[in-house]
Amino acid sequence: MVQIVVRKDSGISSVADMAGKNICVGAVGSGYEVAARQILGAYDMSYDDINETFADQSTAKNGIQDGTFDAMFMCSGYPNANVTELSLNGNIEVLTIDDEHLNKLLEAYPFYSAFTTETDEYNLGHEVTSVAVKSMLVCLDTFSEDEIYALTKAIYENLGDIQEINAKGNYMSLESALSGIPSDLHPGAMKYYEEQGVEIPDYLK
Repeated sequence: MVQIVVRKDSGISSVADMAGKNICVGAVGSGYEVAARQILGAYDMSYDDINETFADQSTAKNGIQDGTFDAMFMCSGYPNANVTELSLNGNIEVLTIDDEHLNKLLEAYPFYSAFTTETDEYNLGHEVTSVAVKSMLVCLDTFSEDEIYALTKAIYENLGDIQEINAKGNYMSLESALSGIPSDLHPGAMKYYEEQGVEIPDYLK
């Protein structure tokens, strides 16, 4: 989940309010730095509109604590330990991306999905809606059809075990398996999905 954490005293209640503020956008080239650029872009903003700093999560957290940063972007599973720690003193907020800009992001970047928190791990008193980055399993095209068929089948026939090990497995399903996949589908995976009645979009064939 892309989590946009702001200091309560920053005057930021929307991404649009970041203009002129001190924002940690993540380490250079990191996933959350890319997300920061894309989210700002959805609001017709860029780094020219903010005072950006490139830094890792730990540095960002410390900067929020000491007032160096007004806000920070991070891409992490929810909840994130750094944000949980920041929330203990009640001095932060986590921004929701409104429907207009959320839809703009989903249309421009199909590897995102909408994500709304179901629990209030940061004691904000409200849910938060943002974009989440989808995960996908990528392989070399040198793997045979049989090998990838067996791998795909093993994953979905043992999905219950995966969900017991990692709660994020609850977001996995055959129905959503191909959502946001931007590249070719391996023939072995395609064979399994077709056997299970999953509709394969033309661009993946």
